[in-house]
Amino acid sequence: MILSNHLIPIKSRALSPTFQNSTSFPLQPAVQNYRIVWTGLSSILARGVPFSAICWAALEPIRRKLLVSVGDEAGAGSILVPHFAAGFVAESIAAAITCPLDVVNTRR
Repeated sequence: MILSNHLIPIKSRALSPTFQNSTSFPLQPAVQNYRIVWTGLSSILARGVPFSAICWAALEPIRRKLLVSVGDEAGAGSILVPHFAAGFVAESIAAAITCPLDVVNTRR
């Protein structure tokens, strides 16, 4: 009974002509301007691809060197720290190299 009491005003508002006119969206301009979706794609790719390449190329050698220093009989906590440290260093190197491309991406 409570549900139907709440639905009646909502349905009557939805069927009123003023409500239907106020919620109609102009879809035609949005469909015609589909190119807006692709705006900035080149600058995103120009920054993202080199960043990922540098990051992944640096990550494994750094991680291997840090894991060798930990040893084979290490616990979960002592293995976790080298993984985070390697990720931090690799992403910092990649970010420093691709910073000018990130500035271009931000200004677009």
